[in-house]
Amino acid sequence: MYKRILCIVFPLLAFNCGDGLTYEQKLNEYQSYINITDSLINANNYEEAIKYANTAISLTDTLSPAFTKKGIACYELNWLEFAEENFDEAIEIEGEASKVYKRRALVHLKNNDSDFLDDINIYLLNYPEDEEALEIRRDYYENKEDYDEAIFEYDFAIEKYRDSTELYIKRSSLLYLNGDYERALEDYEKILVLDASNTEIYNKKNDLLAELHKKNDLIIFIILLFVCYGVYVLISYFIFKTISS
Repeated sequence: MYKRILCIVFPLLAFNCGDGLTYEQKLNEYQSYINITDSLINANNYEEAIKYANTAISLTDTLSPAFTKKGIACYELNWLEFAEENFDEAIEIEGEASKVYKRRALVHLKNNDSDFLDDINIYLLNYPEDEEALEIRRDYYENKEDYDEAIFEYDFAIEKYRDSTELYIKRSSLLYLNGDYERALEDYEKILVLDASNTEIYNKKNDLLAELHKKNDLIIFIILLFVCYGVYVLISYFIFKTISS
C-alpha cells in the first residue's frame, strides 16, 4: 500500500522545476518527461512511468498528457481508483471531445460500473469509426445478456462489413438466444454462402429446422384437437337436441 501511495504522490524532483525556466523551457522539459513515460509504459515499467508522469505534472498541471499517461499506468497496475482520478483530470482539461473517455470507460468496465455506457457513448459520438470501441460496446451488451441491444450493435456492424462471417456467426447466436429463429436461419444461410465448409453452422441450421418442424407439428396437433373438440361439442348438441324433441 505504501509503495503504491509513494508512486502516486511522490514525483521525481531531479531539478528545481520552478526557478529560472521560461514557459517554453517548461514545455520542452514537460515533453521530455512525457516521452520517457511513454517509453516506460511500452516497456511495461508502470511504476517508474508514474514517477515520470508525476514530474511532468509538477512542471504544469494545465496539460492533459501526463494525467493520461499516469492513468494508463495505473490502469495497467489495476490501481483503478487512481486511474479514474487521472482520467478525470485529463477529461476536464480536454473537454467533451476528449479521447480519454474511452480510457475511463474501460476503468468503469473493469469495475463493472454502469457508467461505462455513458463514457463509451460520449466517446463514440465523437469518434464513431473506432472499431475497437464499437466492439467493446457490443461485447458489453452481449455479456449483460441484453440481446436486443447487442443484436442492434451487430446489425450496425454488418451494415459496414457485409462479408464478415464472424459477425454473422455472433449475431446468429444472439438471435437464437433471443428467440428470433427466422432471422437466425437467415444468418445461417448467409454464413454458408460465405463459408460453405462450415459444418458447425450447417449442423446448427439443420437442428433449428428440425426444432421448428417439431414445433409446427405440435401447433398443428393442438389446432386439430381444438377443431375435433369443437366438432364433438356441435355433434353432441345436435344429438341431444334431436333426442329432446
